[in-house]
Amino acid sequence: MERVGGTGPVTIYWIQFLPKDGEERVTDQQVTTAIRDRHDLGRLANNVILPQYYQIREFNRINTLCLQTLLLIRGNYYTEALPSYAITELMLEITNDFVTGLHHLTRVNPKATEIIDWLGSHLTAELTVRGLAEHFGMNYRYVSRLIKKRPG
Repeated sequence: MERVGGTGPVTIYWIQFLPKDGEERVTDQQVTTAIRDRHDLGRLANNVILPQYYQIREFNRINTLCLQTLLLIRGNYYTEALPSYAITELMLEITNDFVTGLHHLTRVNPKATEIIDWLGSHLTAELTVRGLAEHFGMNYRYVSRLIKKRPG
C-alpha cells in the first residue's frame, strides 16, 4: 500500500478488541471533559479507553507492543495468561497514548479545545476550515494546524 500524497510504503494495523465484560461507549466530548475534572478522569482512568480512530503519538512503543502481542498470541502456551497480559498492556498503552494526547492538547491550547468541542456538536453541518476560522475569528491556516495536531 502506498501513502496518499506521499512516498513510500505504509503499514496499517487493524486492531479489534472484543471485551469479555460489558463495554461502555463514551464520546470524545466526555473524555475531553473528564480530562478537565479530576473526579471524572479518575473514573475513566480505571478503565481502558480505546479510541475508534486517532493518531498515535508514541508510534515506536505501540508498534513494538503490537508485534510482541502478535508473537505471543501465535505461540503455544499452556495458559492464556501471557497473551492476555500482553493484550492488556497494549490496550493500556493505547489508552495512555490517547489520553496523553488529549491532555497535552487541552493544556497547551484552550482555544483548540473550544474549537474541537464546537466541531463535535456540529458534525452534521457542512464545515470547511475557512468557515470554521471565520466563525472563531481566526486565521484559517492556524485553525488547520490546531485541528491536525489533535489526536484522531
